Amino acid sequence: FYGVLLGVRQGGATSKLFLNSVLNSCTRYGPALGNQSAIITMFYVSFHGLISMIRGEEDVANAAAAGTMAGAFYKVAGRSWQPMAKYAAVSGMAFTGLDTLARNGYI
Repeated sequence: FYGVLLGVRQGGATSKLFLNSVLNSCTRYGPALGNQSAIITMFYVSFHGLISMIRGEEDVANAAAAGTMAGAFYKVAGRSWQPMAKYAAVSGMAFTGLDTLARNGYI
């Protein structure tokens, strides 16, 4: 989706150049976003299993903690704490929301 928006914004003089711009942007940014999402999800699944095993319970708090830890762990090697905090907050909210939707049968 991000690549499509960048390609549309970049545009082209003709319809063929416009389509080429959109396709180039999709193939440039799509794999990187997919890899990043896969790594954060792998961290989330690992932390969620570990937290569930330690606590002995399966509830939304596990998803919130695991999501926050996954985002923070993904950006822990950065030079500043701000990107790590942003990734932790966004992934914590995203995984908690997805877990809540799954528990209520919406997905």
